[in-house]
Amino acid sequence: MFPRKTATNFGKNSLSHTSQAAQPAQSGPAGDSAEAVAQKILEAARNEPHEQYMDR
Repeated sequence: MFPRKTATNFGKNSLSHTSQAAQPAQSGPAGDSAEAVAQKILEAARNEPHEQYMDR
């Protein structure tokens, strides 16, 4: 499985000594939802391809 950037709340939910406002904004395309990545993992488990990528 070759996922791209996955959109999660990891940074928001992580323990940190710095505020979210002090951190630089993320640039680039939005990530795939965790649900979409999970669906592709399930598809790969069922179909057993040699390689599985996320498509847009």
